[in-house]
Order: sequence, then C-alpha cells, then structure tokens
Amino acid sequence: MEGDRQTPEGIFHILTKRVHDKWDRFMALDYPTKESYEKFNQRKQHGEIPSDARIGGSIGIHGTWPHDDFIIDQYKNWTMGCISLKNVDVEEIYSYAQAGTKVTIRK
Repeated sequence: MEGDRQTPEGIFHILTKRVHDKWDRFMALDYPTKESYEKFNQRKQHGEIPSDARIGGSIGIHGTWPHDDFIIDQYKNWTMGCISLKNVDVEEIYSYAQAGTKVTIRK
C-alpha cells in the first residue's frame, strides 16, 4: 500500500526510460497493474491492510544520488517502493532494457 516503503511484487513492464538528474537513470514500471489491484483489494477485504489505504504508484528502477552508491551496500530500504541499484548497475541495465521489457519482482 502507499507509504509502506515496500516494493510491489508481481510481473511488470518498463513503460519509459530516461536519464534522471537525481537518480542517474530511471525506468518507470507499469505499476499498478490489474493483478496488483486484485491483490490489493483482496488484502483490504481480509483486513490485512486498512480499508482507507491507497495502492500507490509511480515506481521504477533507478540509481542513487551521485556518490551515494554506498546506500545499496548498507541494504537500506530508502525508496518509496522503487528498486534502487548502484549507478553502474542501473546504467548497464538501462543500456539494453527497452520499453516493454518484462520485469518480475519477487522476494
């Protein structure tokens, strides 16, 4: 749910890619999907999350602030649901992943 600082799990696709002044590279994902809404609504119905919770959105795969790659090594959950990578890693993925590329997120 929005604000829980968790990365949604499921199958998504890269919608757009762009060089980002803050996060080095950003690849936007198509979250929430129909399946995401179904899981979210089931959890609400079962009382696993508050009835007034919102699903959130605007997640992606991105790098870190310049010179802040160390945050990845510290395993900090510092994003609002995005997947963050060291800048060298996100640049490599960015170079070959295109819009439409399937992304599976799971624990």
